[in-house]
Amino acid sequence: MLSMNLAPLFQIDPHITSYYLVLGYSIMWLIGFAYVMYLWNQQRNMQRDIQLMKQILTESKKEKTND
Repeated sequence: MLSMNLAPLFQIDPHITSYYLVLGYSIMWLIGFAYVMYLWNQQRNMQRDIQLMKQILTESKKEKTND
């Protein structure tokens, strides 16, 4: 009885399933690439923020020494 229920699954054309396999891998690579680009952008923004904070801190120290 179990083999009767699964019989249609084994009659699927292998070319169709390989198409879905390639499509699935392509989508996962795109998602992974988009996530890496997102992380790269976040890191770049943090580095800019750190540089800005350093600049503000040095300017603040200069103002204190001039007073």
